[in-house]
Amino acid sequence: MDRSLLDTSTLSDVIRPTAKRSPLVAGHLKQYLAAHGRLTFSEISCYEVLRGLRKKNAISQLQKFELFCDRSELVSVSFAVLDRAASLWAEGQRQGITVDDSDLIIAATALVDGLPLVTANPRHFAWIGGLVVSNWREP
Repeated sequence: MDRSLLDTSTLSDVIRPTAKRSPLVAGHLKQYLAAHGRLTFSEISCYEVLRGLRKKNAISQLQKFELFCDRSELVSVSFAVLDRAASLWAEGQRQGITVDDSDLIIAATALVDGLPLVTANPRHFAWIGGLVVSNWREP
């Protein structure tokens, strides 16, 4: 199993309480952690999770997520990532495809860092050439 970048949908699956986590996601997670020891995700995914927890005023979950982030690898949003995301946005516009900026930045992060992207929404990214996508909700 290759080192991969988790997008926000997969990150949300992973941080669910164990009893509520899909058995497929749990299996992939166990395999991945055995191979790599920690998870890798973009600062943008971190922001999206923090935003959702703060909206719910989930103080306990926020504290747990902060510890989770400390044990994970957060990939910074660099100029190269933003430039690639802008190119993806322009390409999508020319094709009539509208994608959220956060998804574009996460996809660009995976491309710039040469990482496969793990997402529960592979259709959001299918149009992006060179991006390897997998889904932990599937076998």
